[in-house]
Amino acid sequence: MLTNTLKAVVFALVFMSYLLQAQETTTDGYANLKGTVIDTQNYPLPGASILIRTGTKNYGSTTDYDGKFLVKRIPAGNVQLEISYIGYKPLIQEITLQEGETKTLPTILLEERVERLETITVTGQSLGKLKALNVERNADNILNVVSLEQAEKIPDDNIGDVLKRIAGINIEMDQGEATTASARGLGPESTNILIDGERVSSTSYGGSRAVELDLIPANVIQNIEVSKSVSADMDGESNGATVNLVTRTALSQKTQLTTSAYTSATTTDDAPGYTADINVAKRFFSNKLGVSLNASSSRRNFKSDNIEADWNFLPAGDPGTPLDDTRFLREFEIRQYWLTRVRNSLNFSTDYEINDHHTIGFKVSSSFRDDYENRYRTKLASLEYPISYNEDNTYYTQGDLRMETTGGENGGKPNSYRLDRKKTIYSKFYGDHLWRNTEIEWSASFSSSKKDRKRRAIEYEATEGDFDVKIDIRDPSKPRFEIPNLSNLYNASLYKLNTWDQFIDGNRTSLNLNIEHPTRFGYIKVGSRYRAKKRFEENTIFDFLPTTPDLSHFGKVTSIHYTRGKFYPGDYSLFPAVSRTFLGGLDLEGPGFIKDEDIDERFDSSYDAHERVLAGYGLAKIEFNDAFYIRMGLRVEQTSSDYKSLTFNEVTGGARESQNKERYVNVLPSASLKYEINESMVVRAGFSKTLKRPSHDEISPRYKYEGLDASGSNYIQRGNPDLRPSNSDNYDLSFKYYFGQASSISVDGFAKRINNFIADFITTESIGGNQFLNIESPINVGTGQILGIEITTNINMVDVLSELRNFSIYANFTFNDAELKDYPAVNGFRVGEKRRLNNTSDRTYNLSLIYESDRWEMSGSLHGFSPYLRAYRSRAQNDRYYDGQQFVDLSVSFKLKKGLFLFAQGKNLTNQPLRYYSGSEHYIEQEEFYGPNAVLGLRYKL
Repeated sequence: MLTNTLKAVVFALVFMSYLLQAQETTTDGYANLKGTVIDTQNYPLPGASILIRTGTKNYGSTTDYDGKFLVKRIPAGNVQLEISYIGYKPLIQEITLQEGETKTLPTILLEERVERLETITVTGQSLGKLKALNVERNADNILNVVSLEQAEKIPDDNIGDVLKRIAGINIEMDQGEATTASARGLGPESTNILIDGERVSSTSYGGSRAVELDLIPANVIQNIEVSKSVSADMDGESNGATVNLVTRTALSQKTQLTTSAYTSATTTDDAPGYTADINVAKRFFSNKLGVSLNASSSRRNFKSDNIEADWNFLPAGDPGTPLDDTRFLREFEIRQYWLTRVRNSLNFSTDYEINDHHTIGFKVSSSFRDDYENRYRTKLASLEYPISYNEDNTYYTQGDLRMETTGGENGGKPNSYRLDRKKTIYSKFYGDHLWRNTEIEWSASFSSSKKDRKRRAIEYEATEGDFDVKIDIRDPSKPRFEIPNLSNLYNASLYKLNTWDQFIDGNRTSLNLNIEHPTRFGYIKVGSRYRAKKRFEENTIFDFLPTTPDLSHFGKVTSIHYTRGKFYPGDYSLFPAVSRTFLGGLDLEGPGFIKDEDIDERFDSSYDAHERVLAGYGLAKIEFNDAFYIRMGLRVEQTSSDYKSLTFNEVTGGARESQNKERYVNVLPSASLKYEINESMVVRAGFSKTLKRPSHDEISPRYKYEGLDASGSNYIQRGNPDLRPSNSDNYDLSFKYYFGQASSISVDGFAKRINNFIADFITTESIGGNQFLNIESPINVGTGQILGIEITTNINMVDVLSELRNFSIYANFTFNDAELKDYPAVNGFRVGEKRRLNNTSDRTYNLSLIYESDRWEMSGSLHGFSPYLRAYRSRAQNDRYYDGQQFVDLSVSFKLKKGLFLFAQGKNLTNQPLRYYSGSEHYIEQEEFYGPNAVLGLRYKL
C-alpha cells in the first residue's frame, strides 16, 4: 500500500508539471536564451550572474560549472543582457529574441578587473577563489565550494585531504591519509558523499555507509561543493551535509592539458614513492562534442608506529590510593605496520550537444587501490586484576605475553604482504532536454565496489598467564611494563596460525528524472528517483594445526627484530617476531596442516543486504523581486530493505538463517529564502528535514558471543532489525559580506534536532543461578541537539592594504554545542548524566596564508579540531574518544617558464598521531604515528 501511495505522489507531481507546461509555451510570445561564459584563458566561469532586463520585468540565472547558462520564458523582443562576476569587468549588451526561439549566443568572454591587482596575474589560487566565491554567492542554498584551480595547486593524496580545508568539515585519518569526512559533527555516515550528484557504493569497515575517500584521487575532481542546507530535489540522507564531487569535463575548444609527476617520502621509510597524473580534454565539431580523459598512478611506501591499550574498570576501589578509581590495564600492545599503497585511476567523460534543445553525455570513473601490509605485534593479554599496588602508581599482575606477525603468502608484488584490494567503478549516462519552456533532466547510473582482503597470521605465546608483570601507569598515556622473570623467548609455544579472507561486494543502481518549468513568479520543479543497493559481506577464517613442519616453539622458526631506530610513540621496543617471508612461505593448503574453519566468526560477520529507495519531490521557487525569493519543497522517500544472515548455535553446532524485511516512509519538507540586501550583503535562511539510515551491521539480524566481561557476566553483541533511521530537523541562518575585488566574510548559524538517535546500549538479563547476560545492541535513543556557528573569512590583502597585495588569508572556525537528551535509564545506566553527542567536535578550524606573484605561489595551512566522543560504554571512565588533531602543511610552487612549475610540499609537519583515549585524555587507547611527509615534483599546464 505504501508503494502505491508513493507512486501516486510521484505521478501526480510529474502530471502537474505537464499541465503547467501545456498552459504556457514558447509560442505564447516567449523565447529562451542560452550561452557560455569563459575567461581570457578559455576556462569557464561558474557562478556568473546572468540578468535579462525587459521593459517590465527582469529574468535571472547563473552559469553552471561548465560556464553554461539557460534563461527560460523571456518575453520576445529587444532585451538587455547583463553578466557580472566578482573580480571581472561586467558585460552589458543588447539582444533581440524572436518568439518561440531558443537563441544560443556566441561564447562570451569576460576580462579580469586588474586595476588594483597591478603586477599580479589572476591565476592559480586567486582564480580559484574567485570562482568559488561567485558560485557560493549565487547559489540557492548555503554552499561551500573548492574549485579546480584551488585543488590542483596542492598535491593531496586523496579527496579527503582537500575537504579538510572547508568550514565545518573534519576528517579522520588512517595510514596517514584522510579516510572519512564528518560535517557539522554528525559523523561520516551522516555526510552524504556524491559523485556528479549520485551516491556511490562503499566497502567501508563494519557495514558503514560512509564513502571511503582514500579511494578517490584528488586530481580527478573539477569542483567540490558542500551543501550545508538541503532542498527537496536533493537526496534526503544528509543529516550533516551533502558533498558533491564534480568530475572533470571538456570545457573549451582549446586543448586542455595538465600533467604532473612527483616523488614523496616520509620519515618512517627510506623508500620514496611516486605519483604521476595526466588530464587532457577538448571540445570538437564547433563545441558540440566534448571529450575528457584523466589517469593517475601512485605508490607510497611508509611505516607507522603504534601502541594500544585496553582499560578495565571495577566499581570497588580503594579510596586514598593512587588507583582509587580501580582502573587498570586489561591488554597492552606495541605494533608496527609496514605498508606499500598502490593506487590507480582512470576516468573518461564525453558529452554531445545534439542541438540547442538536447544534450546527452556519459561518464565512467574507476579507482583501484592495493595495500600490501605487514603487521608486527607484541601483546600483553589477559592481564588480571592487580595483585598489589605501589604508592608510585605502579602495580603487579599476571598475564600472557604474545608475539604476532601478519602478512600474506609469497608471490605477487611484493612478496609475503597482506593484500587488501579495493576497486570502485562508477558510470553515468545522462541527458538534458529543453521542450518548449520545460527543462527535463534524466540520468541512469551504476556503481560497484569490491574489497578483497587476504591475510595470514602466526602468533607465539611466551607464557600462559602465570608470569608476573610490573605495570607502570604513572603516565597512563604511555603505559610501561617490566617482566622480571621472563624466560628465554625462543621457548615460546605456538598460540595460533590462521588465515582470514574478507570479501565485500556492493553495487548501486540509480534512475533519476527531474522536470523544471518556469512560471510568472519563478519556477516549479518535480522529479523522482529510484535507487537499488546490494551489499554482500563474507568473512572466512581458518585455523591451522601443523602436523609435519615443526612450528611448536619460537626458536624453531625464522624470526627477526623489525622495530625502527626511532619509535615515535616513545621508548618502546617490539619483541622478536616471525619473519614475514617465513610466514608467507608456509604451504598451509599442503599435507602438513590440519585445516579447521572458525564457523562462529564467519556467521557473525557475514550477511547479504538488499535495499531499495523510491523517492518523489515537488519544489517551487517564488521570486518577489531581483533581490528576494523563497523556495519551498516536499520530498517523500520510501525505503524497503531485506537482510539475511546466518546465526551459529554454539551448543548444537548448527546454523540457522535469520531474515528481516522492513519498509518505511519518510516525509521530508524543506524551505529556504535568500535576500540580497545590496551588492555586498546576502542573507539566507533555511529549514529542512533529513535522515540517516542505520549501518548494515547495526540492522542485520545477527549476534556474536563475546565470552565473559569484566563483571563475570556472559556478554553478547547483536544487531537490531527494528532500528529506524535517525531524522534531523535542520535550521540555518547565513550572512555573507563581500568587499573589494575578491574578499568576503560570512557568519553561518545552525541548529539541529536529531530524533531516533542511534547508539549502542547494554541491557542485563538474568539467566538464573546468579548468572547474568549482558547484551550490547544498537537502539534508537533520545534526542540529539546541536547549536553551532561557522565564521569564514576569505581576504585578498589588496582589498585591505595595498602594500600586501601579494598576500591572501583564508580562515574558518566552527563552534558546536551538542548534547544527547532523554537517554533511557535502562538498568539504572548512568542516570541523570549530561551526555555529549557522538562524533561532534566542539571546535574545528582552518587557517591558510597564501603568497602569489607572477612566478611564486607559497602557502602555509593549519587544520585542526578538538576531541570528540565516539562511543558510550557502561561507565564514563570507559567512553571512547577520538582525540583532537592539528596538522601543519607548507607548499611552494615556482614557475620555470610558461605552463611549467616546480613545486615542493611538507605535509603533517606536526607529526600528528591518530589517537583514541578512554574517558580521560590521559588514558590512551591507541596512538599511531605516520611521520611528516615531503613532496617534490613538476607540473605542466597547457
